[in-house]
Amino acid sequence: MPRFAAMDGRLASVREACTPREEVLRGGLVDKHFAAQLDQVIANAPGYHDYADADSFFKITHPTHGLKDLLAGTFARLSSNAAAAANAEHAVYRYETSFGGGKTHGLIALYHLASGARPSNLDEFIDPALLPSECSVAAVVGDSLDPVNGLTSGDITTYTLWGEIGRQLGPEAWDLVQASDDARTAPGKQVWLDMFGSTPTVIVIDEIAQYLRQLASSARSDINQLARATIASLKVLFEAATAAPAVRVIVTLATGTAAFGQETTEISQTLSDVAAEQLIAEATDVMERPKGAIGRPAEDHEIGFILRRRLFSEVDEKVAEATAATY
Repeated sequence: MPRFAAMDGRLASVREACTPREEVLRGGLVDKHFAAQLDQVIANAPGYHDYADADSFFKITHPTHGLKDLLAGTFARLSSNAAAAANAEHAVYRYETSFGGGKTHGLIALYHLASGARPSNLDEFIDPALLPSECSVAAVVGDSLDPVNGLTSGDITTYTLWGEIGRQLGPEAWDLVQASDDARTAPGKQVWLDMFGSTPTVIVIDEIAQYLRQLASSARSDINQLARATIASLKVLFEAATAAPAVRVIVTLATGTAAFGQETTEISQTLSDVAAEQLIAEATDVMERPKGAIGRPAEDHEIGFILRRRLFSEVDEKVAEATAATY
């Protein structure tokens, strides 16, 4: 009989059957470890090692169906192997989820692999053969953009969505888009295509609704105008990504719907003014035009597996089965 199996009706305790991760035993697992922020991971911010380090991240991440679908579709498209994944034909992928539903984990996983990370348990998440030998990646989080003070990295300061994407894609891309960033004017389709070149490229745009709300609520007319330019830039970006041989844009809107649980009220309030609501509606319309794929990071029945992987380094499967049978 398995060790610690239920005998005489006794159920094995969690501590008997499971080995918690070190940070759990130390009491070091805090809220931010469950609410990862993509921009903090990109910046390799202090306290984000478990997410910023690819090997650590993939060890604590459960490979949900939605996550694997995102990765397979993206990299199959980038590898010109559209037949290998159901959604690989689409250049635009809308990643929709409730808060806490695993969206950021999916984006972090995508960012790591696009940046060249190859964790030891890679085959749990994707067929390694789908990964291209080289890849460019830009990941922009809406609430990190600053149209007034700019977003500074090294000796470059960007003021627009397209400027920040260009900066992250590298010096050549930045040279192509710098004038458009300075002028706060969306670049044309050919500029995007020149920025992509022939290199497989992933672009992540996270929480665009928050950015549009920021622009719409400004007291400055030029910033309000930038909101319209941003909507226009999304349309042209999607068209360019569709025309390019190996580009995928992953975008999250995070509008206030019933799926977003407790945070819905806050988001609805922040989007309450008419100008912002109109912008969000326009952004949604622009996203729907390419007829891109829509994915969910996790299904309800996978939440337990997500927590299990995050909290425990080992679980005795035989004890789990015996406990379930006794229950």
